[in-house]
Amino acid sequence: MAESLYVSLEGRNGKADVYEITVDVDKDKYQSGSGSSRPWDIKYEVRYGAQVQEFWAEGEAVTVAKTLAGVPD
Repeated sequence: MAESLYVSLEGRNGKADVYEITVDVDKDKYQSGSGSSRPWDIKYEVRYGAQVQEFWAEGEAVTVAKTLAGVPD
């Protein structure tokens, strides 16, 4: 499993980070040398203080991170 910082959001409630997590899977015809093209091979993790929440959708993860950090719309 590999992870990389996707976005860091800072607002009135503090800072929330969204990480992109690549799930380790066996190679198959849907993968190229640069990575996977299957959406279920990537998940997003929101880290806010001691809280960690996992999401399959990037938009949902960013929305939750914005809410936790208190970033205005």
